[in-house]
Amino acid sequence: MAKSPDNNEIVMRLTALWAFTEAGLGGVLHLFKSPFSGLMLCGLSIIFLSMIAKYSNYSSRVIIRSLVLVVFIKMLVSPHSGVTAYFAVAFQGLLAAFIFGTFKHSTLGLYLFGIIAMVESAMQRLIVLTVLFGMQFWEAVNEFGNFVYQLFFDHSPEGSWFSWSVVAAYLIIYALGGAFAAWLYRRISKNILAIEKSYLQSATVREEGDPLVLTGKPKKKKRKWSNYILLLLLLGFTIYFSSTIADLSGVFYILLRTILIIVVWIYIVNPILLLASKKFLKKRFVEERERAKHIQALFPWIRQVLSEAWSRASISSGFARFEKFLTWTFFLILNK
Repeated sequence: MAKSPDNNEIVMRLTALWAFTEAGLGGVLHLFKSPFSGLMLCGLSIIFLSMIAKYSNYSSRVIIRSLVLVVFIKMLVSPHSGVTAYFAVAFQGLLAAFIFGTFKHSTLGLYLFGIIAMVESAMQRLIVLTVLFGMQFWEAVNEFGNFVYQLFFDHSPEGSWFSWSVVAAYLIIYALGGAFAAWLYRRISKNILAIEKSYLQSATVREEGDPLVLTGKPKKKKRKWSNYILLLLLLGFTIYFSSTIADLSGVFYILLRTILIIVVWIYIVNPILLLASKKFLKKRFVEERERAKHIQALFPWIRQVLSEAWSRASISSGFARFEKFLTWTFFLILNK
């Protein structure tokens, strides 16, 4: 194990871990495609960015450099990902650069970053739902809420109480998730210090293996089918409950509008935005070429670190194992 690695090298390893997660493990996490799948994805990004901020001495410039490298590598490994995925990562990175650059190591800044990043992730999904299905979706949600309400009471509620309650609850859950991610980061940091005091002399990291090729194709295929299933469920839900408050022409309007938006997004908007993003990143990549190569070269080692960390955390179960897994992952990353 190398002694006292400089912070630049540590930042590169943390960036490689973030890039590996976005490019590879993100596909696995997307298998749990639900309204709350973003909690884990965004939560991990919050922890990664907090670590990068800490070991870059809260430098906005270094955080943005890590962001550019991660987005570019994600594009190389998963070129067909939607623009919204890149937008979420970009927002989190830029937000981290601003907040940590302003508040430095402040606990308030850490929790502010976690909460805002999570709420944006939730808002992005709500905006997509509204754009995709229109206000009829929320009317359908209200109709469903009224249906459930009347199962217990003999009168109908007034106003759009149910949809507003759903949105408020959704945002609160994500805000709490952001605060939890910040809290977990602090716990992991304390755990790492405890491990360093007890095991730093004996802890070792395996030798690097063969280069890891991340194609992401099998994962992407599963993720695509899960997205289709979710889309069909939402569309069916909207049409079914809209039919109770609208005539048949209204149902066909929802169906045709949704299909049109999906087609325009997939074949026109998404390709144009991706092309513009690639041109921008290509210019930046010329300056960061060596760093990007170094990060990709670290992928085999990152895979070994994750395997080692999971093995070390096997003595626990449930959330305790997940916490220990992250703790050992960062400990091994920081103490190569």
